[in-house]
Amino acid sequence: MSLGDSWVSGVLIGRQVGNPIDCGRSDENFPSRIARELDVATFTDVSCGGANIEDLWEPTRVNLGGRAPAQFDVLTADTTLVTIGIGGNDAGISGLGLDCVNIIPIPLGPAPFGRPCIGDFVKNGRDEISEKIDKARVELRDAFAEIRRLAPDADVYVTGYGAAMPDTGPGCWPQVPILPPDAEYLRSKMKQVNAVIEQEATAAGFEFFDAWAATVGHDLCQNDWVRWMNGVNVEPAGFPAHPNIRYHQAFGRLISKRIRADRADLRLGDKD
Repeated sequence: MSLGDSWVSGVLIGRQVGNPIDCGRSDENFPSRIARELDVATFTDVSCGGANIEDLWEPTRVNLGGRAPAQFDVLTADTTLVTIGIGGNDAGISGLGLDCVNIIPIPLGPAPFGRPCIGDFVKNGRDEISEKIDKARVELRDAFAEIRRLAPDADVYVTGYGAAMPDTGPGCWPQVPILPPDAEYLRSKMKQVNAVIEQEATAAGFEFFDAWAATVGHDLCQNDWVRWMNGVNVEPAGFPAHPNIRYHQAFGRLISKRIRADRADLRLGDKD
């Protein structure tokens, strides 16, 4: 079973499938590739662009007006494998990059007119995004507990978010039109939400796949043939400001390899 948001669903990649179609769910996203790599008997993907943690429990109206069922509806006691990637929308990460776009480097006014956006989120010692991440932590904890309740015997793999910005340094304005202080801020918030996801996944007894570590060197500042993320472009296939098809191809291979290795270790452990 595949649960999650647009970093899982693969908007504008391959053939868009499932109901509602405006979830932007691809038959070439990394969960679909994992299912083929592992030759699973049955596979259901309910990931959906724009999903937040609440949408795991509740039906939701999505991008073009379609209605997506609660993602948890697909989990049963017979479920053996679950992948999930969610929490970025709850933390405000998805919109943060777009809010910080600046078309000029001279501070004439609020973004996109040159003033760094960090001041819009950090005021009087309060960090709005950090507060959202703290709230998402509690919601993730509840969601992971519900997965274990609904699918008690499933192997669960939780994915974080990849390195949209370089792992260090000031970014690469104007190639990616985000000013250096905002690039630093965006990177720190993405790492913060990933750390929370990893902590809660580990506490739940789930496996965490470190998407950030896997994508360092494939960020938006790299050459077209190296990037696993799209900026404003839709070529390679993928939605702007989201992972492209190369990301999903790589993740399909990497996570499948991880699952095979984990299962082999488990079989060896049974023989000891």
